[in-house]
Amino acid sequence: MCVDAMENVGPEDWPVVLGNLRGALLPGGHLYLTVEEIPDEAIERAHAALTAQGEPAVRGEVTEGDVAGYHFYPDRARVAGWLAAAGLGLLHDDSSEEDGWGYRHLLLRAS
Repeated sequence: MCVDAMENVGPEDWPVVLGNLRGALLPGGHLYLTVEEIPDEAIERAHAALTAQGEPAVRGEVTEGDVAGYHFYPDRARVAGWLAAAGLGLLHDDSSEEDGWGYRHLLLRAS
């Protein structure tokens, strides 16, 4: 299980972390993973603010507001690509909404 953690991982490290999680599983093993999501408008505002300050920000990186430091919110297509590259197949995808943010709940299987 990896719950409420991936939002603290920068984009350059997502493939490494997913590869390590995959490596800890036997073939056919399961991984439950949550991915925190915020509205696209909030991501755009954060990216515009960081680049206006001259920061070398990647879209999805948020450092201000109610994030308690650094958070990275990749889009769904990017997550799907990283999961596939790590050898993690999607078995189930669900989501839950909170006040202005939510979680994707992913059940994955190691190939």
